[in-house]
Amino acid sequence: MTRPPNTARVSRFASIALPISFLLLTLRGWRSLDRIPADPGYGWVLRASREGLPSVLASDPYFRLHELSVAWIVSLFPIATHAVLLSILSHFAWALGATVTAWWTLKTVRSVPMAILVGMLVVFAPHAAESVLGNHGNVRWILLIMLVTIVSAPPELRSRGFGVGLLAFVNGLSNPVAGISLLPLVIRSGIERRVHPRDWALGGWLAVGVVIQLIQAFTNGFLGGYNTKTSMPWDNMGFFWWSGLLGPLAASAATLLLVLIGKRRDVAGLEFPLFITISALATHAASYLLGGIADRYFVAPMTLTLVSFVLAVHLLSGRHRRLRRFSFLIFLVMATVPTSKWFSSSSYLASGPEWSAEVRRARSLCEIDQKSILDISLSPHGTQRLTCNDIS
Repeated sequence: MTRPPNTARVSRFASIALPISFLLLTLRGWRSLDRIPADPGYGWVLRASREGLPSVLASDPYFRLHELSVAWIVSLFPIATHAVLLSILSHFAWALGATVTAWWTLKTVRSVPMAILVGMLVVFAPHAAESVLGNHGNVRWILLIMLVTIVSAPPELRSRGFGVGLLAFVNGLSNPVAGISLLPLVIRSGIERRVHPRDWALGGWLAVGVVIQLIQAFTNGFLGGYNTKTSMPWDNMGFFWWSGLLGPLAASAATLLLVLIGKRRDVAGLEFPLFITISALATHAASYLLGGIADRYFVAPMTLTLVSFVLAVHLLSGRHRRLRRFSFLIFLVMATVPTSKWFSSSSYLASGPEWSAEVRRARSLCEIDQKSILDISLSPHGTQRLTCNDIS
């Protein structure tokens, strides 16, 4: 039986980790704070401003409950603030995800340094800098990272509250691959030959969301993935893309090897990194089949596999503190290079004029002619056509 952690200690850790994570993510995305990327563009917010709350239930081609809910909330505010609000809410979601991931790590392995390291792996994920950092269209990946971490941890650590079930349900209606999070529950039930009561509740909420999502995806013909996707490596494909494509596979192989060694030594707690690795590999495969090679599909698998790897090293090193410190020192040195290179938002997110400046330009044109049809620039080269009624 898993011994409950010190609740006050864990809560105090979370209260400190959340604002620090948010500040670091805001710093990473500072250059793109007042910009809206061309993908997904401004369409969700525009639809919400015209249709209101029902826009949350739209699908294109699958449900995006969290992202469309955020778009509706943002649409209630002045249009000049929309880009900043979308970025801030995205950074907050990722900060919350980093905190939750670190929080569950602390509850599971009882190590503050490990919890900090795991949280920083989420905050400083290098591949997020290309098109995910501050992008409201990719928040579903941090929701998945949170859920995978929670379902991989021992169920005894979960409370009977409604929060985890709600997270599972929102995941199911926000991400077409969220059903992968059921894998740890299924494997755990098969090993123990029973379904833990806490797994029943969480799995039930997730299954409901997943079934609704799959029906919607099937209706819209999305089960085969996007029609326009790049499935094969291209000439001169750089290290960034190769690392995102092969990195999760390499990190997973290393983790599985460590888990195998640990099992032979009867090391406890290795199910936690093992379940994370299995979920990450399944996410990587499903994302590739549906969307091909794309940076936004690298972030969750790469982050989760690195998390599982450092957890396996921590558990396997046991009482060998020198070995543990040496291993983490090597890992930190290796992680510093990509983190520093891909720290800030890329030109894809940060190029083009600021959204608030474009809105001011559009308003000046509307003062001359209220019937104007306006093209508002997005980052990097996209545009959004609006009317003066939309601007006002």
